[in-house]
Amino acid sequence: MRELTIAAVEVESVRGPAGRFPYPVQWQVQPLDVYLAPGEAAAVPAEPDPAAIVELLYVRITTRQGPQGLYGPVDPAAAWPLTQILTPFLAGQDALAGATLWDKMQRLDRHSRHGHLKLAISAADNALWDLRGRAFDAPVWQDRKSTRLNSSHITNS
Repeated sequence: MRELTIAAVEVESVRGPAGRFPYPVQWQVQPLDVYLAPGEAAAVPAEPDPAAIVELLYVRITTRQGPQGLYGPVDPAAAWPLTQILTPFLAGQDALAGATLWDKMQRLDRHSRHGHLKLAISAADNALWDLRGRAFDAPVWQDRKSTRLNSSHITNS
């Protein structure tokens, strides 16, 4: 059986010009929007300045055997739990033990199922899926032998 031992979990920053978006900028409802005065409209963000410098965070998981997984961009609020809580926990773990690793991350802390730690677990799990796909040179949807995708599973709602 192949073994992939996690050597490092890192959060990397990528900076560059914003450029122009090929699609309209989406507005996301914020929880505090429920406190708007009657008739007051929520602030809709303007399209970013194409010359502005943006910074995005990505999580990279590397193994002692070589394969790496990458996921992002990651919410900045997830960076601290990724580096301070999940990095020490994941070091030395088997990257191929997907369901077991996910369950262990969920049980790592009493706050694992909510908030910023949940965002960090999600980012790490996605990077691990990418790592497994790269390790076996197969798309991640082929990673699970029991999963069969056909048009009957796709719905438009």
